Amino acid sequence: MKTSEGVLGDLQPTAMRSTGMFKPQIPDITIHRRIHLSQPIQTKGPGRYPGLFCGGESWFWISGGGTVKIEFTHAQGDLDLFAYDGARRQVSVSQSTSNSEQVIVPSGGYARVIGYDGATNRYCLIIQSL
Repeated sequence: MKTSEGVLGDLQPTAMRSTGMFKPQIPDITIHRRIHLSQPIQTKGPGRYPGLFCGGESWFWISGGGTVKIEFTHAQGDLDLFAYDGARRQVSVSQSTSNSEQVIVPSGGYARVIGYDGATNRYCLIIQSL
């Protein structure tokens, strides 16, 4: 994936044999301010993707669909989570004042993370199969 800052690549969780937990193999995107819908990051299936940063908005293509959740520290910046279908129509939104947001994204749909009122924050993206 190309942005004005350079190549990001795809997100891909890798299973750890000893614990059964997911260890992400992701590019460092903490410097990226905006990831546009025209070039969403493609996830590689269910798993945890920690260490992400929202400095505007970030789009993710969820090819198989599923439950998408973000976890963050609300006191450091309020993030909201939106779900879109494959035609890019909004199908749900999660906007609370808690430390997490959760939506269901249809197969071939997108998840969008955005900072409320310009907020920025680090977060963990979690994708679970339906």
